[in-house]
Amino acid sequence: MAVEGKVHYNSPPGSNGETDFFQVFRWAYPNTTGVNAPTTAGTYSYTYTYKRLSTWVDTSIYTIAFVQNDINKEVINSGRGYYIATGISNLNNNVPEKFSLSQNYPNPFNPVTKINFSIPVTGLTTLKVYDVLGNLVYSLVDGNLNAGNYSYDFDASDLSSGVYYYRLTSGNFTDVKKLTVIK
Repeated sequence: MAVEGKVHYNSPPGSNGETDFFQVFRWAYPNTTGVNAPTTAGTYSYTYTYKRLSTWVDTSIYTIAFVQNDINKEVINSGRGYYIATGISNLNNNVPEKFSLSQNYPNPFNPVTKINFSIPVTGLTTLKVYDVLGNLVYSLVDGNLNAGNYSYDFDASDLSSGVYYYRLTSGNFTDVKKLTVIK
């Protein structure tokens, strides 16, 4: 399951006035019933994929995995690991000379497009998608990236057709481009 360590709301979501919540459940794989694991001795590996919402904070997301007895629901073993974003890849080890944000391709698109960008210095980098009203719809990248050339495969399958804007911010650099989703 995916858990967010701390969630802060500017206005209280509930009636008790609380604005900070800790260990917030975000997602279960593949659902709340989990996955049946083999009972024979051996090493088993599981990979799961989920789409995180724009309100999640990457540096606060972690994963909890546990083995539970099917009969009495006793947790036999558990472990915790941190969220690792995939879908973004460093294209090579060459350090670019300047910041750049390329036009997504293809554009218009349905449902996946590629966004390429370059950052010449290591630092906090964000890549976010907004609707035409300026509302944040996706936070694709939000964390420290090493200097390099990057490519992000953006899946907009749950967005409506329309025009959106994506913004790259890194250091003092900011650039915005327009993308169009067609269904």
